[in-house]
Amino acid sequence: MCIAAVPIAAIAYNRYKDNVYPYQYAKEYFEQNEDRFSDIALYFADIGIENIRTAYMRDYGYLEILMYNSGFEKIDVYSDSGFQAYKALRDEYDSDPDNTGYQEYMLGYVDAEYEKDGDVFVSIPVYVRELEWDGDVDAPNKVLYYIAYYDEGYELDSSLLYFSEKYAVAENWFVYSRSSGVG
Repeated sequence: MCIAAVPIAAIAYNRYKDNVYPYQYAKEYFEQNEDRFSDIALYFADIGIENIRTAYMRDYGYLEILMYNSGFEKIDVYSDSGFQAYKALRDEYDSDPDNTGYQEYMLGYVDAEYEKDGDVFVSIPVYVRELEWDGDVDAPNKVLYYIAYYDEGYELDSSLLYFSEKYAVAENWFVYSRSSGVG
């Protein structure tokens, strides 16, 4: 009887660790830092740049912007409120003594995609689950979990619409995941 319980417990634990825990972790992380996430989303929603297609921010203080009609720009945002909120999350994460499993992608960047009317979709990676890698550089070797914000009018594609309904953490906020490869 006890011997049969061990494999069942192992299967249940692996399912929790691989499928439930990342979403629960991301949700709790959002709830603990909702004000900072909101500051970041508000910054990108009110960026004030016309014809913007995408904006990408890392922790070095620049915003990389791709425009619909005029190419690429790089703007210093080190003193901007959105960058400061993002940097505060990064600094808190990096200084956490309980963080024994450093994850390169956690809070590694903020990515925003804009529709022509200015509605925005913002995503921030908050958890990475490593997959067993078979050596194929085209095969996914990790799953990234994101906290995402979207303006009310933003047209989510079908996969993001699924996540927004099933894994909502607040109004216009949800957790989603995406597989990623080595390269």
